Amino acid sequence: MRRLPALGAVVLLALGVLIGLPAPAHACSCASSSAPELLSKSDAAFVGRLAERRGSDGDLVRFALDVSRVYKGTVSAKTVVYSEGRGGGDCGVTFESGEERMVLARLESGRLVTSLCRGTSMVKESEVAASGFDAYSPVAAEHSPPPVGSAAEDDPAGSEKPFRWLLGVGVVGVVLLGGAYWAARVRGR
Repeated sequence: MRRLPALGAVVLLALGVLIGLPAPAHACSCASSSAPELLSKSDAAFVGRLAERRGSDGDLVRFALDVSRVYKGTVSAKTVVYSEGRGGGDCGVTFESGEERMVLARLESGRLVTSLCRGTSMVKESEVAASGFDAYSPVAAEHSPPPVGSAAEDDPAGSEKPFRWLLGVGVVGVVLLGGAYWAARVRGR
């Protein structure tokens, strides 16, 4: 009977570990590059305004943008761009409602992908024009990216939740099995 409080303490400790797991840390560090260098590494350069945040696909966050001017590449008037990360220190780009922004992106697996290190938010439109690029109109058809799984849709931490739940179930399972083993040994005496 005296060991029951010890079992309760172990269960509380296991739950505390589960709840207290830290979220992954992110830090952004980009090598300094000039506007011409960033433009040469980009497949697309355009000015866009946020139309809609479309959730996430793993570590990529989807943004639908209304494009007003294009400086490089074939970009539609309604374009989806993916940000590598969620902002806040992980090199991801966040788009604010109504804000017009110069976007530099690379085409990866059929998707336009951007980040702070690719030049979005670092390069100004005047620098693009000074680099010899002339603005032209976007194409009329909407760029259609591959479908995105809905598991993490609109949930920035969605990709971490299955791991945490599996870990939690595992910890609770081990504690319960240990408690059952301990109870069987105590009764056997």
